[in-house]
Amino acid sequence: MIDIGSDEEWPGAALSNFTLHRFVFENTKCASMEGFLQALKFEDPTEQPVICNLAGIAAKKRGRTRNKAWESIQKLWWKGKEFDRSGREYQELLDRAFTALSQNEAFKAALRATEESSLIHTVGKSELTKTVLTEQEFCTRLMRIREKIKQEDAEGSTHLPHRIPNHRCGLEPPEGPFSTSGKIVKETPEEEWTHLPRGTSNHCCGLEPPPGPTSSSDRFGGVLM
Repeated sequence: MIDIGSDEEWPGAALSNFTLHRFVFENTKCASMEGFLQALKFEDPTEQPVICNLAGIAAKKRGRTRNKAWESIQKLWWKGKEFDRSGREYQELLDRAFTALSQNEAFKAALRATEESSLIHTVGKSELTKTVLTEQEFCTRLMRIREKIKQEDAEGSTHLPHRIPNHRCGLEPPEGPFSTSGKIVKETPEEEWTHLPRGTSNHCCGLEPPPGPTSSSDRFGGVLM
């Protein structure tokens, strides 16, 4: 079980809404999920981009000034549109926002690191009318995104990359770029795919090269022929 919060250890701290994880949501730049969530309390759409660009306690403090205003009518706003706090459209808005956040690589790495652990948020509130994001709304979305990331990772592992390194037979790469003569040479990154240490066949793993000459854009088994 992993408790998510800015005072917790990694990866729990990295998954906190306070954490600086930049993402773009519906053409608005956000510095953190906290910035976005606090911006929802402001009816004026011109203020929202400024608040979205905040993170941590700065975002939290800015939103506190609007707690009584939104709680009294149970309405939140995004880009001029009003949302009922308990409505389906608001839940869909949160879904889209967390999907946008999930494109941040640091966020994804932290979420992957939780593996199969249950996620909790003990500092969060459970009463829907008192917060823009309850503990349940937060943690269920994180676990849903985690499953999607796992599926994407699994699907990606079943496909060979466009270019396979020359040490795909299990051989360790040499201590630097080698020419076919075995001498260390200065090469570009592209050339590092085309040269093997002395005595290594270009058609590794017993694969024969395709018949006929190939252009510099053609690859066979990840090796430029």
